[in-house]
Amino acid sequence: MPFYHEELLPEPLPSPVPTVFFDPLIMRDSRFLFQYIGPRYQKMHLIPLPNVGHEVLKPISKNGELSRLMVKILRGKSVKYKIDPLDQ
Repeated sequence: MPFYHEELLPEPLPSPVPTVFFDPLIMRDSRFLFQYIGPRYQKMHLIPLPNVGHEVLKPISKNGELSRLMVKILRGKSVKYKIDPLDQ
């Protein structure tokens, strides 16, 4: 299935380094991330969350962790996150 997206220019973008939460098992999302977004942001902080689906922030929000993670990201702190598939 083709992607329908506004044209993304090939030039790399300057900082800040984006933090990207994604489900690596959703092949369409992974392909879009690495094929279209990755070349623009040569440095990305990737947080893979397998088995959470396309809407990766929903389980984080459901667990009450979303605001804490966003504050850490906005303050430039390192973020690591794992989600228990049983908590979804």
